[in-house]
Amino acid sequence: MLLAVNNAAGVCLLAIISTAVMPRGDLGDDTSSVDVLPLKDIGASFTIPITFFGYKIPFVIDTECDCTVINTSFTNFLSQEPMEATISSGSSTVHTNAVYKGVTMTIGTRQYQPEIIVAANLSALAQISGEYVRGILGKDILTNWAVAIDHLNEEVALQGHEAPLFPLPKNNVPLRLLPSGSFVFTGSVGNNVPLTLTVDSGSYYSVSLNPNDWNLVFPHGPKKTIQVTSSDFGGSAVETVLARLPSLTIGSERYDDLLCYRISKTNALSRVGWSLLKRNRTIIDYPHRRLYMSRIERPVADEWDTTGMDLSWTERGRPSVTFVDPHGPAFAAGISAKDEIISIDDRPIELFSKREFWDLFHSSARRTLKLWVLRDGRELEVHLRRRRMI
Repeated sequence: MLLAVNNAAGVCLLAIISTAVMPRGDLGDDTSSVDVLPLKDIGASFTIPITFFGYKIPFVIDTECDCTVINTSFTNFLSQEPMEATISSGSSTVHTNAVYKGVTMTIGTRQYQPEIIVAANLSALAQISGEYVRGILGKDILTNWAVAIDHLNEEVALQGHEAPLFPLPKNNVPLRLLPSGSFVFTGSVGNNVPLTLTVDSGSYYSVSLNPNDWNLVFPHGPKKTIQVTSSDFGGSAVETVLARLPSLTIGSERYDDLLCYRISKTNALSRVGWSLLKRNRTIIDYPHRRLYMSRIERPVADEWDTTGMDLSWTERGRPSVTFVDPHGPAFAAGISAKDEIISIDDRPIELFSKREFWDLFHSSARRTLKLWVLRDGRELEVHLRRRRMI
């Protein structure tokens, strides 16, 4: 489930839509070949290129979105009339008249026709990540494959129902399919407290817990929290909190000092997200219902935004300050809401990849950054000393 949080340095992408019954499409007879696609880390999640109406388009891979989604701009290419449907997302439902059938896309070497495609305005993703995402690849397609995510080599491998051809990490846990269409596994926290979790590649945080699991993990409350505001495409805002989870064990691997997000909806599944997945060689083998995770990075603590400001991306591709925490480094540096960052350490912002920018604002190093910002038509120099906010 894609979830958006209004902090550009620590953003989740958003919960778009998911169908109540997961549609499944036809992959044809080719179930053994492997397609390897380039992975692009956009900070909050990652994309792969998909060919759609002759164009290569970046699609977010979202293992908890039940259907394929395209941006509304592509409806101009569709000749058929849209249908109406009621779409569910967690505990809420949305009625839409933008559901299409008979749309074909090419993923790697294979053509695929989802049972349905939903058109939605994905412009908010560009504001959140700075990347022009034009689609979302959901469970209706992904669960036909074993999905291997190799962040180190910036690749995603997709293989059909045959046993995976790529090497499998030793650490693995079984997946089980729920009636809702979600695949879940069992992990544990602290003193072997069991948790039922799903894999959500569209969620930024290493771990997100529903209220029941949150109270189970933090019976006396976390030692420290920080408030964050999440929102959906409709503009509805939800105040929630982040804390630090001392440890999470998945199979034989233990992960320490993780950022933990409190999900507001009581009926939502707790989940592991992109920040944890990308530190591992992760294979989600849906056909054989196994999750493989092998650590590729040395153990390090998660880092939340170390600047104390919320950002969104302008149409010119620059980060603009939307909120400044009065207790954070940005406030101390004199940064104000509506400031537009135009350079960092004398390097124009246009020369930074989104991943570089993201990593810079999540670094645990206390190094001071020299920023030039545009404020009311004037360029100002400010010095921002980062520090851990939680």
